[in-house]
Amino acid sequence: MLNAGWAQGKPECPRIDALNAMATRLLIPSLCFVLCASSLHAQTLLKSPPPPANEPSLVINPLNPQQRILGTNVNLLFTSDDAGNTWQQREVRSTLGFYGDPVLIADKQGVYYLCHLAQNNKLVWPEWFDRIVVQRSTDGGKSFTDGCGVGWHEGKVQDKPWMALDEMNRSPYKGRLYLAWTEFDRYGSKNPADSSRIRFAYSDNGGDTFSVPVVVSDSLGDCADGDNTVEGATMAVNRDGEVLLCWAAHNKIYLDKSSDGGKTWGTDQLIAIQHDGWEQDFSGVMRANGMPFITADAHGGIYIVWSDRLILRERNNETTSDCDVFYRYSKNGGQDWGPVQRLNNDGNSGTDQYMPHISTDPRNGKAYVLFYDRRHSSENVFMDVYLAELRNGKMLRQVRVTNAAAAPAGKEEFFGDYIAVSAAGKHIGTAYTMLRDGTVTVETRNFRSKELQARQDFTPQPYLDVYAEKRSDRFFIHYAYPGVKGFSLRLYRMNELVYTQGFNRPVRSEGDVMLPKSRFRKGLYEAVMESNLGKVSYRFYLD
Repeated sequence: MLNAGWAQGKPECPRIDALNAMATRLLIPSLCFVLCASSLHAQTLLKSPPPPANEPSLVINPLNPQQRILGTNVNLLFTSDDAGNTWQQREVRSTLGFYGDPVLIADKQGVYYLCHLAQNNKLVWPEWFDRIVVQRSTDGGKSFTDGCGVGWHEGKVQDKPWMALDEMNRSPYKGRLYLAWTEFDRYGSKNPADSSRIRFAYSDNGGDTFSVPVVVSDSLGDCADGDNTVEGATMAVNRDGEVLLCWAAHNKIYLDKSSDGGKTWGTDQLIAIQHDGWEQDFSGVMRANGMPFITADAHGGIYIVWSDRLILRERNNETTSDCDVFYRYSKNGGQDWGPVQRLNNDGNSGTDQYMPHISTDPRNGKAYVLFYDRRHSSENVFMDVYLAELRNGKMLRQVRVTNAAAAPAGKEEFFGDYIAVSAAGKHIGTAYTMLRDGTVTVETRNFRSKELQARQDFTPQPYLDVYAEKRSDRFFIHYAYPGVKGFSLRLYRMNELVYTQGFNRPVRSEGDVMLPKSRFRKGLYEAVMESNLGKVSYRFYLD
């Protein structure tokens, strides 16, 4: 999706970072690319020059699961030949321009396809997004074709693309490459005469050329890039070669189907009411995307996942509704659908789960859903990432992917509109945006299917983190101290003790403390958490 910040410059992140931005540079070595050894508990951080990397798209090569490619905004590409242990970074270019929204897929022969937004250097933002660009790599991502431009329509903006491949043995259209996206008459316009719609095209020659685009969505949306915009097209192909395309608009999730390889489409089908719409609001996040994602499994099933606020709860003497991840499953290729089901298993925690992404493993037929999760943040502020494993539409397990929760990046920092999971050959790769050491970056974590059961027992090491809301009087300290009967939390300013709180047999071994900024003077602080087993400290600047 489009983001004006890339074109016009981005404000600084409002998070309280270690010793603020300057102190972070003093305490933490400047690294362009940080690699950690891969293991069940290791994370790999991909750090890039500004603008920060976000909106990852990840694909595992089904021919060789050791090989995988990760794309991020604006035009960065990371390749790995050792199952994500190490990554090589470079930029991808096209004479048609490359300006974000990367989407990567791979076929069974190990050919990679990459689509993204164009950047017509003869135009200005946002008019320069005048087509979708599709590029191809046959050498493991070392090089890509210059690309084919798709969807040019004079004066209109082409945005938010997605791709799918037909590799079904009994499909008459096997080998066909599908592309769908949103067209804006005039991006950002409030004129009711300007509309948005879902467009679609296909290629029978590996993306060298595409068919004349057609409009799929029966109804139009506005051009505000919000809940009433027709947006978020993703696709799956069932075993008979039918193309299923879903998107969000007007607080609804829609599905349409083509039985002739994308030449013609049926009537839009309502999959779910999305009460909160697809543009969802969360503490400390500029914007979050609840758009649907669709995928097919090896057993003929189809999944659609999205996020929404449904359940009203009492929180801080107020009635509120937290966000959850939901899904529907069809066991017969999209002919009939089971009920809407809540996916996250945090009980009634009253915290948010959002921005899901889904992938299925062609080898074992399992589906994997990745999503942001705040269940360990008692004030519903700090973020983790969780992974759910399903088979035949039923939940098998959920595991915590991140080793530690992180503060949000703040309302002024673009965090991206989607995250990524890819599964192939019993390998699962994940990629997601997080704020670490004051920098918005992409983290990756890799699992084997058999490792997920052991990961359910993961317990974090003791740690602290801090986040301050820029336009309020509140700041938050996140603590994790499992395995102790009690501990103390103290704040020091220039070696002077200014706050202390004891936790005797705490109900939660991980949670948050909310404090008023007005109670404390500006300056350098150190938070210290201590028990009979030792102490953990975290330094930050309170502005």
